[in-house]
Amino acid sequence: MRLTLRMSRADASAVLAAARLAGQPPGDFVADLLAGQPVPMPASDRAETVGALIAACADLSTFSRNLSHLVSLLRQGAFRPAEEYRPMLTTLSIDVREHLDHLTRALVDLQPRRGKGMQQRRSGAAQPGGRS
Repeated sequence: MRLTLRMSRADASAVLAAARLAGQPPGDFVADLLAGQPVPMPASDRAETVGALIAACADLSTFSRNLSHLVSLLRQGAFRPAEEYRPMLTTLSIDVREHLDHLTRALVDLQPRRGKGMQQRRSGAAQPGGRS
């Protein structure tokens, strides 16, 4: 379906630029705004967010390896070498919570903005009374 909007050149340019920045076709961008969705994250920021997610996951993996090594030392009765992990353990809870908060925010930012109803209408399903 085609829809024409009357607006000033400046407004039309702003819509086109914002849609391009968000990595969306102009129609999808306007439909998301109409649906009350927040302005999508610019496409360039998505790559940065994915990179931050990968780095955060690598940090969590390091925590996991360190904890596994600590458990192994404790099982062997090697308490003196295990003492080296004490500083990590004192901040572990805070560090993990910060990582999880960061991951949660990043995943929310990366989530598709559209509801299921919008997706179905855009997927090509014929609408009653509409053109096919």
